Amino acid sequence: MARGLILTSQAKSTSTTFLASLSTCSAPLVSRRRKFRASSPFVRFFCKCARRENHHSVQVTTGYKETFSERMALAGLKPHHRVALGVSGGPDSMALCVLAADWKISGLESSGKESGLIDGLLAIIVDHGLRAESGEEANMVRERVSEMGIRCEIAHCEWKDGRPEQGNLQEAAREMRYEMFHKVCLEQQFGILLLAHHADDQAELLVIRLSRNSGVLGLAGMAFTSQFFAKHTCSHGVDPMNSGILLVRPFLDFLKKDMYMICQENEQKWVEDPSNRSPLFVRNRIRMSLQKFSSSVFSSQVQSLISACRKNTCLC
Repeated sequence: MARGLILTSQAKSTSTTFLASLSTCSAPLVSRRRKFRASSPFVRFFCKCARRENHHSVQVTTGYKETFSERMALAGLKPHHRVALGVSGGPDSMALCVLAADWKISGLESSGKESGLIDGLLAIIVDHGLRAESGEEANMVRERVSEMGIRCEIAHCEWKDGRPEQGNLQEAAREMRYEMFHKVCLEQQFGILLLAHHADDQAELLVIRLSRNSGVLGLAGMAFTSQFFAKHTCSHGVDPMNSGILLVRPFLDFLKKDMYMICQENEQKWVEDPSNRSPLFVRNRIRMSLQKFSSSVFSSQVQSLISACRKNTCLC
């Protein structure tokens, strides 16, 4: 296993149980990488689910707000801290905007919205520039987020030769996205970045790493808190050795359905990206396959395996 580490008996047992449940899936999850073209036929669009009449929005929203506040406190964060949000416009990041805005306003003596914007809260929207309509979509997302009182900044990616090198499109976009997050945080003097990764994302990552024979470090999944550095520090006068950004994922205990619920109960629109349903990408095939499993049982197995691996690597 990675770096000389081996699985404990508990981790081995949990992993065996988890893999046994995955063996019932007939769809091919992982195949060799496919080449991509920078021009994409996929178009994103805003949508909003109808509210369910038999649902009590106040009770559900309050529960989410309390859980979010608890997670922020666990990360050592308080409302007066300057916090940036990674925002794509999807249900996950829009839910993050909803709860982060409420956390800020509820925790401060004054809302800090005299100027119409919440103090110390910044949404970073990354325009990857891989499609002709991406700029317009970024502006649409900025308008929706600004309506919540959150200041927004759109970061435009600049690709060598106008597009990523041939390879894995999603991985190239991810690396560039983190570079832009880091750059904007340094420029705007934000030392904390929240991302909306949730339990379903954790499960997808676990399956991907299992398929690649990852060791326990990889199977430990995404960390609740971590520090990340840019590969290339673009800001002048900044020491790259002292420019780490605190990365916090407060949604790791939430499910994807919770993201939709938060947006729905707060009447927030979100962007649906049809490319997320394309079988061309490994993660999408895994996501569609995992939908066949019971959320409660499968989530429990995933968390048990991740917990066992984190204990084995002293990351808990």
